[in-house]
Amino acid sequence: VMDNRLFKDLSLRYDIYNDELQIRTDKDIILQLNKEMVTGFSLEYNGRTYNFEKIEGDTAVIKGGYYNILYKGRSELLVSYKKEIMLLAVDRKYDLFNQYHRIYLRKNGLIHQIRRKSDLSEIFGVNKKVVKSFIKNRGLTVTVKDPDSISSLAEFCDNLPEGEQ
Repeated sequence: VMDNRLFKDLSLRYDIYNDELQIRTDKDIILQLNKEMVTGFSLEYNGRTYNFEKIEGDTAVIKGGYYNILYKGRSELLVSYKKEIMLLAVDRKYDLFNQYHRIYLRKNGLIHQIRRKSDLSEIFGVNKKVVKSFIKNRGLTVTVKDPDSISSLAEFCDNLPEGEQ
């Protein structure tokens, strides 16, 4: 989505290091899209669709940029991807790229960083026994190292009736 217009079937590339969206023209030229005008985009990679939304960094918790929306309900689970370059890190000859991610939950207009799975139960006010039971009954492995594993837990907590929390 650019300037409130939806464009489909474009060849896009997401530059994680610079948090920029790029497009390949019909003459095989790579252009960087104006970040001020792009509000969201979707990428298909390895048979999966990633939906990104631009979020303004108006709090101390989150920086402005593109965030992958893993879950969207009453709350939203967001992931930011980053890369850093470690200069001459391999045998003092070659640079090394280190990729990492950060997970956030947007609930009632507030954004919270998720550093461990217990953060979700605290933010939602859900009893930890209820969370453990959900994980055990579904045979899930929930870890912040795998943001997708957090999404099912976020959806579960988001959809609990008030009395069961």
